[in-house]
Amino acid sequence: LLVTASGRVLVTRSETRLLVMPVALLCDHFAYEHFSFLGTDPSAGAWFALALAPEAEAQWLAQLDAEAVDLRSAAGMLTAAEAGAAAYARALLHWQQHTRFCARCGSHVLLTASG
Repeated sequence: LLVTASGRVLVTRSETRLLVMPVALLCDHFAYEHFSFLGTDPSAGAWFALALAPEAEAQWLAQLDAEAVDLRSAAGMLTAAEAGAAAYARALLHWQQHTRFCARCGSHVLLTASG
């Protein structure tokens, strides 16, 4: 799942579904440590979230024929499973971007092992 810096999710223009891409296609453009593991789905395999940098958003939208949609709008367009995955991805990426120190012990948070 691709999520923009502003928290919007990418959906396909043609089918109004979450834009889901194989990790192998994205590895040429992003480092593995930027991928966050969300879980697995029997029909779709493993799900990963990836935050797009603001300066790269327009390029990816044009290249993939997609649009960035806020979660509230996406909830009305997507299946329940896709909307749930999008909300989970956005929440996890938001936490990763804004949490620098452990709330329990105060040590610096270091993201490893796919988020």
